[in-house]
Amino acid sequence: MRAVHHFMLLTEEILPISEIQEQAAAELEQQTTQAVEKLQEIAQTEEIDLNAIQQFLHDLPDNAMRLGIKTVLSLILVFFAWQAIHFICKVIRHSMDRAHADPTTTQFIVRFVRTSLQIAVLLSVLVAFGLDTATVVALLGTAGIAIGLAVQGALSNFAGGLMILLVRPFGIGDYIVEDFTGHEGIVTEISLINTTLRTLDNRLVILPNGKLTDTGLTNATAQSERMLEIKVGVSYAADIDQTREVLTAAAQASPYTIAEKDIHVYVDELADSAVVMGLWVWVETAAYRMAKWDMNERVKKALDAAGIEIPFPQRVVHLAGRETMV
Repeated sequence: MRAVHHFMLLTEEILPISEIQEQAAAELEQQTTQAVEKLQEIAQTEEIDLNAIQQFLHDLPDNAMRLGIKTVLSLILVFFAWQAIHFICKVIRHSMDRAHADPTTTQFIVRFVRTSLQIAVLLSVLVAFGLDTATVVALLGTAGIAIGLAVQGALSNFAGGLMILLVRPFGIGDYIVEDFTGHEGIVTEISLINTTLRTLDNRLVILPNGKLTDTGLTNATAQSERMLEIKVGVSYAADIDQTREVLTAAAQASPYTIAEKDIHVYVDELADSAVVMGLWVWVETAAYRMAKWDMNERVKKALDAAGIEIPFPQRVVHLAGRETMV
């Protein structure tokens, strides 16, 4: 009897809960019906499927949960893929450095591999979200055409980067002079699109690769040794042989002169006011500017010590039978 009594009490407690659930379901159905009627008024049609909307609302939490899980998994995949790409590029760089590959080639290959793998990962994520592979290919083709028309200059620079890599007119660490605009400096980076120079006063100059391949340039450090030319004008009264000996001795005394190479001193020009003497010496390319500054100073001091005049520009004017030097 006691068990029957407890069952009756439990039934009395459950029934109100069932009534509450039925009431909530009725209210939800009523609100849904009102929403559908409102949509029908706006759309002026009666073809809205109430069951479809109810099914959508019913499946919405599950779909949102699946989408959230897929998004989180995709982000985790991208994170680990980025780490793997970084590791692969590091291995490639290390292997090419051990093989003593050209730094320019190494940098270009590492950048190309990194960009290609990152694009592949992003496409995989899009496919995982339900985007059809054929659609991806079609989108890439269309985007390629549109981007190609919009960035013709960038594609030209990209092609220029490939040409620089293949022909290798210069590399990282070379000192180049670009003939079109006159920019010059040490090459610090060669990317897919442009080349970066560092000038002697520590400025960075960015040059498009397309311009570098379309115009001429001078690679001042392509050879390890370079000819240094110094020209100086001496008086017509100066002895040519003595002047040659003085200039030769000044060149031999310079620490930048390569002793194994010949030194040439010659008469370059018989100018209006002076005999222009030329001095050719061989120096290390890396020390070219220091050698030039040092040689100019030594030539001036040596000529002064020998009493050989470096004349100022002069003109002889004849006035009514008189000569006047000005």
